Amino acid sequence: IFFRQMIWHCLILAVVHFAGASLGVRRVYTYFEGKHGNTPAQLGVWTKCWKEAGFDPFVLNETHAQAHPQYPSLKERLMAMPTVNPKHYEMSCFLRHLAMAQIGGGYMVDYDVIPVVALLPTLPQPGNYTVHGDGGFVPSFVSGKASEYLRVIRLMAAMNVTNQREFSHKGKPHISDMHAMRRLATERRVLSRTCVALPSPSPKWDSGFRCDVPSAPLPDSRCLLHGLPIVLHFSHESFSRGVWGVGLLASRDRGPTMNKVFEHFIRNGCLRGHGTEPNGRDAAH
Repeated sequence: IFFRQMIWHCLILAVVHFAGASLGVRRVYTYFEGKHGNTPAQLGVWTKCWKEAGFDPFVLNETHAQAHPQYPSLKERLMAMPTVNPKHYEMSCFLRHLAMAQIGGGYMVDYDVIPVVALLPTLPQPGNYTVHGDGGFVPSFVSGKASEYLRVIRLMAAMNVTNQREFSHKGKPHISDMHAMRRLATERRVLSRTCVALPSPSPKWDSGFRCDVPSAPLPDSRCLLHGLPIVLHFSHESFSRGVWGVGLLASRDRGPTMNKVFEHFIRNGCLRGHGTEPNGRDAAH
């Protein structure tokens, strides 16, 4: 009986594995305009990391959003929203959702977000709009069907920001997609599941590193169970806190730090991408 159960268990695992490989999603999107002083080198590191983890990275820009029939009306409404940031930067944060609606939906991450722990190089089919990013409301890692991305950007464009304390910065009117997402998450108009690990300050990546990412708080354990990767977000704020031990100035060029940390996860067998064995060595073909 024991061996029979073991055989059935192995068969079920095999079916799940191959079903995930055939039905799962490998493409991961980011959005990049190159108008905000960002370095193309960082985008190259982002592409490299996701590709080496077995995924299919793809970079969107405003031309994808422009192809959507609601682009003119939505952009006009979004341009009227107050911000303390450069307008083109804030517009990119909003319009990336429309670009995702235009290309059919899927998974979108910031270009300073990389995978570090993944059971399979595939993702489940996207459904309702879900924020997987920091705190369950930072849209650094999101997913959804095309109709869901359109629903969300329309909700954001329709928000009343007049005399709203939550939509202000140092006494000035201000709204970003993160502020908007916080409200949508609070009102339960979007789903939340945190899959971003937040490392403790100055982690020692070179000594005794394990795949259970040192973080506070830990990401939602359901992420891996649902076929989602655990990711790291190399945000400006994390550099300012000295999380990566390289100081604030390095945040202007985060690529080298992203690459260094990613290589540690590869060597420790935390990713199961194509072309690598669990111990990080090149697999024979």
